[in-house]
Amino acid sequence: MSQIIAILNFEEGYAEMPYLDTLGFPTVAGGIRIGPKGASLSNYVMRVPQRVGDVWKQCILENKITDMQSRAPIKLALEKCNEARTDVLMSMAYQLGVDGILQFKTCSTRLPRKILLRPVRPCSTACGRGRHRAVSGVMPK
Repeated sequence: MSQIIAILNFEEGYAEMPYLDTLGFPTVAGGIRIGPKGASLSNYVMRVPQRVGDVWKQCILENKITDMQSRAPIKLALEKCNEARTDVLMSMAYQLGVDGILQFKTCSTRLPRKILLRPVRPCSTACGRGRHRAVSGVMPK
């Protein structure tokens, strides 16, 4: 079963009351923008219980999935990847937008073939590879 809502709540945090996000947009319920940049929070007098926010996010994600399915590289990746990797792509679409995912230079070729088809490695191995890459500048084989 997908864990995307729990992932988004962890990544974004959850606030029932409106707040300004890091870009200055009024936001509520774990990353849901509710107004234009710079708008005063006093314009938003509401509380969004977590159950309501989770349903709201699910509706947003359903639209993102439809958009993702209409983009060939992402559609191919979604067809090939397991549920955990699908959740990661959905989180990226929620955070960056579907167009944001496609802005990665090698997305159209690497996303379906290399990144998503590799077996999932334990965190310690993945973290170790990342440290090696950062220190040496050479990607291990």
